[in-house]
Amino acid sequence: ADGSGDYTTVGAAVEAVPVESERRYVIYVKKGVYEENVEIKKKKWNVVLVGDGMGATVISGDRNFVDGWTTYRTATLAVAGKGFIARDLTVENTAGPTKHQAVAL
Repeated sequence: ADGSGDYTTVGAAVEAVPVESERRYVIYVKKGVYEENVEIKKKKWNVVLVGDGMGATVISGDRNFVDGWTTYRTATLAVAGKGFIARDLTVENTAGPTKHQAVAL
């Protein structure tokens, strides 16, 4: 979140992951709030997101059904690739109850 890494967004780091990797690909996500929606596509295998702790590293989105998104597309972090692992981070959807369906992960 401070802009000092190789990528300024989690999504950009995920896009750089090799397709169908048989080896784990670890992405260190520095502490901060990342306001974005991230999709780990079907061919992005063995992605590992490691943060600086729950509440310290936060991926935050606010997509919701009321604003025109399908429930599936409201996910702040959508994972279709096999072998995904996340640790020491928070994934949240801040849409709130008035926005009806909204998914974090």
